[in-house]
Amino acid sequence: MLSNHILRRQWDKIRVECHVFISYDRSLNSIVVQSDDMEKVKDAMKRLRGTLNHIEANEQSSRARYIMEPPSSTTMRTEVLAANIIQKPDGKLARRMQLSGQQLSSHGQSLWEQERRNIITANETIFKEHMKQAFTRLCELNSGMRMRVQFGYIQLMRCRAAVTQPGFPYRDLLKMMNEPQTDAEFEKR
Repeated sequence: MLSNHILRRQWDKIRVECHVFISYDRSLNSIVVQSDDMEKVKDAMKRLRGTLNHIEANEQSSRARYIMEPPSSTTMRTEVLAANIIQKPDGKLARRMQLSGQQLSSHGQSLWEQERRNIITANETIFKEHMKQAFTRLCELNSGMRMRVQFGYIQLMRCRAAVTQPGFPYRDLLKMMNEPQTDAEFEKR
């Protein structure tokens, strides 16, 4: 069950204020609320649901989302390369990503600018969906949400071997970052 000591404390408060008896059923699958007055039972049930949602929201944490802003068309190159293997203090190895290859032609730059707009729109959609889900889970807290935006570098800890080979396109890097087997750490700038 959820944080039992917090739950019991809240139940005691509801029990006293609503003048009801609160217990588990015999199989411990549901909560039993008893009173002579049905309005008190309804009020207690409403408050119990809110308490359970509040405790669940406190125990949940919204996971971080990494959104990469695509390079401008003037700085974009034909490929991305995982370079500069870094030894972390804990002994793990990490790689930094860098743009490499030739600059885009003028036609390539115009195509990239359109794709860049599409990537930014997709990032905005990811952000909106993430906020919608986080807000839905955390709305029971009845307090303001805090959002942290940090700028920095992503260091790849575990990724596909193709990243280390020349010719790896930026589009594939974006797809790879959303794969569950990719492990990355965020280094603040």
